[in-house]
Amino acid sequence: MPAVNIFFALAADMDGLCALGVARILTAHQPGADSAACRRQAERLCALIATCSSAGQLARCLLDQADPSFGEPGGVDLLSMSLRVLAACFATSRAAHSTRSSAPVLASRLAPALSYRALERARTTIDDFSTFYLPLHGLPRAAFFAHLPLLVFTEAAIYQLDEENEDFVSPLAAGTAAAAAPPSLGSGVGATLLGVLADEGKREAGVTSAVASPSFYVC
Repeated sequence: MPAVNIFFALAADMDGLCALGVARILTAHQPGADSAACRRQAERLCALIATCSSAGQLARCLLDQADPSFGEPGGVDLLSMSLRVLAACFATSRAAHSTRSSAPVLASRLAPALSYRALERARTTIDDFSTFYLPLHGLPRAAFFAHLPLLVFTEAAIYQLDEENEDFVSPLAAGTAAAAAPPSLGSGVGATLLGVLADEGKREAGVTSAVASPSFYVC
């Protein structure tokens, strides 16, 4: 399903500021570690931190991981880090998110856009995403909550556009006049969706063209 492809692309793009700060702490802790591996570890660690309320809980979550190195043998031995280093990672990650959340609220974030029906239809895809795609990145299912607002909004908005497309097409298929205007990315839900993606730095040409394509809504 194209919606899942966009969903996957959005999730794969982790918060760069958070990951960069945590990666610096990891490489300082173990200078001989591979920098690229440390960056990937930092991305996964930031997602895990978003599900924890304290550095202590983060330490417990790491102990519960099947692979505490997050599949990066050239990276840092995370279990060798002291609670002080984990606390620094925790504080750095939270500070990055706090800086972002303190930014002015943009208009696209306040626009009413989704129906309860769209959220209902999005539920199955969201469940599939959290149980299947997150493990492909070595992330626990709980990491989903770090990206919940954008992912749930995007998926539900896509279904909302699909509902509007069906409302437009169904009367035409029955040989009667359309009761609604065709969905447009220039107004309504489409404009709000693209506005939110742009605000989050995730509005790419491929995403825009995919959502604009009529075949996108054919299941």
